Amino acid sequence: MKLGPLDMGSLNLVFAQDGKLPPNAHEMPMDWSVYLNPVPILWQVAKEYDRRDMITSLAIFELGHLRLAMAFLDAGLCRRPILKFFLSGGWLHGPLPNPGGLAVYIEMLRGLGGQRSIEWFCAPTGIHSPAEIEALLRAAIGQGGHVRVGIGDNPSASAGKTNRTLVAEVVEMAAEYDRKPARPDEAVGLLS
Repeated sequence: MKLGPLDMGSLNLVFAQDGKLPPNAHEMPMDWSVYLNPVPILWQVAKEYDRRDMITSLAIFELGHLRLAMAFLDAGLCRRPILKFFLSGGWLHGPLPNPGGLAVYIEMLRGLGGQRSIEWFCAPTGIHSPAEIEALLRAAIGQGGHVRVGIGDNPSASAGKTNRTLVAEVVEMAAEYDRKPARPDEAVGLLS
């Protein structure tokens, strides 16, 4: 499977401490404080992914990124898309990292998606509470989305568990919603 990541816009890089600006936030060097992804570069990369018949993983950090992603799809780009909704507890961007924040993304997707069926997944990051991560995962699974789990995204919330254990827990959780994980060939089929 050929998968190409595409972060759908620019944003300020401000790391939060319990949702608050750190005292030295104003001291960050200017060239480190903004993550730039100009539309002309995104357009060029999307065209190249399509030329190579790649699945494009459209990373959505902000609501405007979702609007831009949908505009790319409307323009005929990203023929094999999947949307990755980031909900961060550590960075000050995007909706709040809770089921309500995920609902904002999903409502916007419904409003912009028209008749298209677009696969999406929730990627909680920088969240310290296992209960808050579970609430997000349950909200995503319950609304037909997919999820990303792992100690890399939320090391303090994993409480010493391995990635294998975290995945097994999500498989059990999904079963409660009559959902099961896709085999690799099934996952590729969803995105074709």
